[in-house]
Amino acid sequence: MKKTLAIILSIVCLMFAVGCSEKVTDTIQKRDGLAYLPNETKPFTGVYIPSYLNQQKN
Repeated sequence: MKKTLAIILSIVCLMFAVGCSEKVTDTIQKRDGLAYLPNETKPFTGVYIPSYLNQQKN
């Protein structure tokens, strides 16, 4: 029972860690009204926070 619970918990943690990946970019491309990261075919679904060169947020 404990072994099964440990395996299930490990799988859930791994899925959560993979799903929370963060991509950093300074360019968002707009195509047909949707936003894309450069060289990607799937639309961008995250949050884009523009900033100046000195890292201050707009």
